[in-house]
Amino acid sequence: MQVYAVSLGICENKECGALLRLDADYHVYNQLAQGKCASCDTPLGEASFGVRRIPNGYVKIRWVVRDAYDASRYEWGDQKPTREFKLCGMWVVPDSGPFFKEIVLECEPKTESHKAAVLSFDPEHKSNLVDTEIAVAAFLRRADIHLALCQPWVEIVGEDEYTRGYSLHRNGNLLAEFLSEMKTGGSAYIPKENYFLCVIDKKTFEEMHRLGGNGFFVPSGGLPPPYKFPKKTNVVHVRFGK
Repeated sequence: MQVYAVSLGICENKECGALLRLDADYHVYNQLAQGKCASCDTPLGEASFGVRRIPNGYVKIRWVVRDAYDASRYEWGDQKPTREFKLCGMWVVPDSGPFFKEIVLECEPKTESHKAAVLSFDPEHKSNLVDTEIAVAAFLRRADIHLALCQPWVEIVGEDEYTRGYSLHRNGNLLAEFLSEMKTGGSAYIPKENYFLCVIDKKTFEEMHRLGGNGFFVPSGGLPPPYKFPKKTNVVHVRFGK
């Protein structure tokens, strides 16, 4: 079963702590005003789903996240999930789904404009592959260019297709592992078009490496610019993201 991260909550009764889920067929306001926990009959409220009331609906301020090793354990977290994860037999996806009209996502990352970097340098002729790699590494450090593989995604709902952001990967092997996991896990997300080598900002590059794993999912915003291979150079090989 697929659910949206924005719809999940935890019962406020500490002796219960059941996992809660908003029903997309009913207004959020009615569910919070009249709903009760199915496990202990405790009335639902804003704290039950980590939201705060605003004039035109609610703003999401806390998110249900899973334990790093146990897909049946969960807790509150301050950061919005950036990729799908399994929880209690469900696939949790990071976008808002049908709740976007009533629940605003606080601290939603803003779409930043990116400009593709055109590289051009003229080192001495390199006849040795290792020397070429050293020259490339030295130039990229000096130019402060950060590279990754970008894979766009779409979600299939019935006969409809929805754009669902993109994932970033440190190298081709990790991208292949990520694609395999999504496929075997029965995800409704499928890759759109071919992946490509892209330029990303330093903060995103560091975050991609810090989180580890085989993929870094970005649920919204425009695609990063493709890396334009410099024409006037003898560079024929680029390593990135070990």
